[in-house]
Amino acid sequence: MNTKLLALPFCMGLACASMTANAAFIDFDTHASTTSTGGAVPASAVVTNDYASQGIVFGRSGVSAGVAVVANSNTQSQPNGACGLDAAGALVSACAGDIYFHFVNPTDGTTPATTNALSFYVGDDGGDLDAWTINVFGAGDALLEARSVSSVSNILQSFAFAGISRVQIQWTTGTTAGYLLDDISFNTPGGTVPEPSALALLGLGLAGFAASRRRKA
Repeated sequence: MNTKLLALPFCMGLACASMTANAAFIDFDTHASTTSTGGAVPASAVVTNDYASQGIVFGRSGVSAGVAVVANSNTQSQPNGACGLDAAGALVSACAGDIYFHFVNPTDGTTPATTNALSFYVGDDGGDLDAWTINVFGAGDALLEARSVSSVSNILQSFAFAGISRVQIQWTTGTTAGYLLDDISFNTPGGTVPEPSALALLGLGLAGFAASRRRKA
């Protein structure tokens, strides 16, 4: 799928950050996997910047070493899904680890960037009640939404914000029943994340522009 979206430039005295994007889809099904759901995993199954060329990187420094691709019949689309790793790179017991990912410019795979549309499945088909808080952050690490979710199966989550920079899926179930992340779809990031100072400059620019318009009127 390669649907072209409308470009919405971000200007006003700053370099334009194009929102032009292509749809990206990641299901982990062709990636090397492990059948383990806890403890050490082979390096080949660990995912950090493996999909940076599509605009997404997994893990968060000092908190999570990424995700592990796990072959499991309970995942949304078989054979594989992803489970969160701890800071040391091990699977939390029964795939109950928090999952972190952020968006980057696919041109270089490192520059922070944003997307404006995101969806993914979390959960499993085990029939037990699982619960999460899904935290979605924007520019300047501002919290855009904290969504509480519970389900007895895989459940689709969708978000549409102008400027999604990173996501944390926080496991809140009282047991280590476990869950998997699968079938991630997003508009490939095409622009960098504005720094808070840049956003302040934008606000000043807009205020000045409005004042100028009033004087001319």
